[in-house]
Amino acid sequence: VFQRPSNAGREVVSRPNSEESLIGIVNKALESFVEEALGADVLREAKVKAGCEHVTFGVSHAYPDADTYTLLAAVCEVGGVEASEALEGFGRFWIRFAETHGYGPLIDSAGADFLGSLRGLEMLHTRVSLMFPGAVLPAFSVEQGDSSSATLMYRSSRPHMGPFVMGTLHGLAERHQLNAEISRDVLVDAEGHHEERFELSWAPRT
Repeated sequence: VFQRPSNAGREVVSRPNSEESLIGIVNKALESFVEEALGADVLREAKVKAGCEHVTFGVSHAYPDADTYTLLAAVCEVGGVEASEALEGFGRFWIRFAETHGYGPLIDSAGADFLGSLRGLEMLHTRVSLMFPGAVLPAFSVEQGDSSSATLMYRSSRPHMGPFVMGTLHGLAERHQLNAEISRDVLVDAEGHHEERFELSWAPRT
């Protein structure tokens, strides 16, 4: 359950400037996450506010990024949560959702341990692009520190998705029975492409 700060819902979720699209499973997962974290009434009201109350998202269909951003903004407003908090929670949820909806073997293929999973993120997204040719996906690179630390670089033309990546990384760590500490720095180039640096360290759960 989210904690609702006094200024909840005021954080702006900017729409993307491009005509890129996301796979429908992301929107399906977002709906499931909102229903679990905030309740069915919040999801229903948010979909009305976003103008998609009659839309049933197809898992393999590509939808404009604006659809997802609009729904997310409505969820934050109706549910009274900050966008960054919602995105990080959604990232954690995404790992569980993907695993329980037939994508566990795909996640496993990224690597046998947490560091291997980090290194395999780029390969995993390459496989996803072959499965869903219409999707525009981010890029990842990893530099290992010691046996329990690494630096991950994330590149995307989509704004404000860093907290989602943060949540996904925590979700991956939890999947490997680890506690992770993660910091995030944001860089934006002249063309508006985002490059974010995540510094990770981890240890077994106690």
